[in-house]
Amino acid sequence: MKRLFLFFCCAAVLLWSGCSKDSDGVNPDQLIGKWLLTSEYDEWVNDQGEVEGEYDPYTFEESFYIEFRADATGTIWDTTEGSTKEEFGYRFDTGSQMLYWTYGGLSDDDNPPYIEKLNASELIMTWYYEEGGKRLSEKSIFQRVD
Repeated sequence: MKRLFLFFCCAAVLLWSGCSKDSDGVNPDQLIGKWLLTSEYDEWVNDQGEVEGEYDPYTFEESFYIEFRADATGTIWDTTEGSTKEEFGYRFDTGSQMLYWTYGGLSDDDNPPYIEKLNASELIMTWYYEEGGKRLSEKSIFQRVD
């Protein structure tokens, strides 16, 4: 009887601690806010998915910002180039985790960024290209500042 009770207790713990569907993907509501570009880096990946080369990450000194608003619009600005601001529109596809710019933005629709990571404090946008038979990924790492 003790073994049966122990079995059911273990089964209950495993069921309660299992993964939930909500933990998959990213929460698009976390995109809303002001983000500071902190670093970027590039990687070359071969056909086997192995990284063959990469640029060292480079950092920025509080100069490039992007802000996403709940109405699917936003603003990009670079403090080193004065106060020039560019407005943009966006659409986030939760299934593919791709960010599409409806106007303005950081890239064209032929190559939208993949949202690799999004949480309360960090946003990683990754663009993928084919170059010289290798896959190139360009990553931009942002930190929430609002």
